[in-house]
Amino acid sequence: MSRLNFHDQLNFRDLGGYPAADGRVIKEGLLYRSGGLYLLTEEERERFDALKINFILDLRSKSEVEKKPDPVFEGVRILQHSGLEHKSGKEIDFSPAGMARTGGEGKDQLKKFLGYYAELPIENESFRILLHEMCAFSSPILFHCASGKDRTGVAAMLVLYLLGVTPDTILEDYLLSNEFLKDDVAAELKERADIVARDPVAKTLSIMKCGVTEEAGRTALNTILNAHPDAVTFFAKEYDIPADTLASVRDFYLE
Repeated sequence: MSRLNFHDQLNFRDLGGYPAADGRVIKEGLLYRSGGLYLLTEEERERFDALKINFILDLRSKSEVEKKPDPVFEGVRILQHSGLEHKSGKEIDFSPAGMARTGGEGKDQLKKFLGYYAELPIENESFRILLHEMCAFSSPILFHCASGKDRTGVAAMLVLYLLGVTPDTILEDYLLSNEFLKDDVAAELKERADIVARDPVAKTLSIMKCGVTEEAGRTALNTILNAHPDAVTFFAKEYDIPADTLASVRDFYLE
């Protein structure tokens, strides 16, 4: 992973540099992940333009986009498709409304959120779009949601798994959001200090509101790893990417 010169809250990074299991590494400058691009400062906008992004996938819902629209980037193909839309067409409720719950209600809320994480990687149309854009070599590609941690985090898991990155490194990338968003997490925990001190579940929900947890990351990753015996079968069955295409994609993105 390559750090770029953007402020931490944007959670902007280049997936280039991660090693694949076959000894190659992901090329830099082809695959980016971030939070909402409406967070870009004027100075950062110039640096962003220099990346020459070709395709942007906005994983936020239509209502999120309407409330906080991203800038217009001339010459860049942009597509919005909610990363929380279930295969049935219904959008999964991933709002922060229940994050303040405690006790038994907090436990129920945590169980619900972990259930959402388990659903996200399978038959997700927005992730299908992203993976097929990779297969069409539409790079440089950027995918993002609001904070660049949940929908974007699981999307990155699939991207890295497609490229043959090991599960440990995939989880490491997912958890890295906490380093970028540490100030937000710290502020949330400070604001709810009395509650989180006596309720571990409330603490977990507070962290999930502004950052990520290993339990949530492992939940999504285990869904990916356990669905099929290997990556070739997973992407053929779940995302209609045949073995020969997967091999070509790895040859293009790895060096």
